[in-house]
Amino acid sequence: MTEKLSTISQKIYRQEPSYDNFSDIDERFMGSEIASIREKYLSNLIESSVIVPLHIINNELFLLFTVRSSNLRSHAGEICFPGGRKDEKDGSLVDTAFRETYEEVGIPKEKIKTLGYLKSVPTLTGFIITPIVGLLDEDIVIKSNQSEVETYFSAPLSFFLDVENKTVNTYKIKQINIPIFEYTYENYRIWGATAAIISSLCSKIRDE
Repeated sequence: MTEKLSTISQKIYRQEPSYDNFSDIDERFMGSEIASIREKYLSNLIESSVIVPLHIINNELFLLFTVRSSNLRSHAGEICFPGGRKDEKDGSLVDTAFRETYEEVGIPKEKIKTLGYLKSVPTLTGFIITPIVGLLDEDIVIKSNQSEVETYFSAPLSFFLDVENKTVNTYKIKQINIPIFEYTYENYRIWGATAAIISSLCSKIRDE
């Protein structure tokens, strides 16, 4: 397990991605066909970040997910990683992710080891998300904030590494097709930005 974690840490980015550097942005937005709208589209997005929480169960790596409350005004009931938009008081996007994770599921930053970063993911709802891959301590206690998180669950990383479990659809922005990824784990539909982050992590692990 130590070797596997070391491999993941080596293959993902060691520095926080820059929104000013297009090479640090999700590859789906890098094609020549989207170049005409890319700069204008990306410049208007709201900064946010998430923790991509890895944890060990019976010597196997799992990802921890939250299910957003059905009472929220946006993205109600959707599956995501702990995180949210950057606050003025946050010193960095890492601080944002740690703060939001503690607010949503009660895991303090002292219980999360930062392994690295993935490329930032723009969303179709106006955000740009910096994913921070973190390893949770084995003795964590999850206390979900019911006003934000309806429930939570874990899924094995191996499920997402199996390319047969990923579906690819398309969404049009200004008549340009953007791939949209989706996974179905048990009764959970994982799609959009969360699925894009998972796909990015798995591609790094597989050296794609």
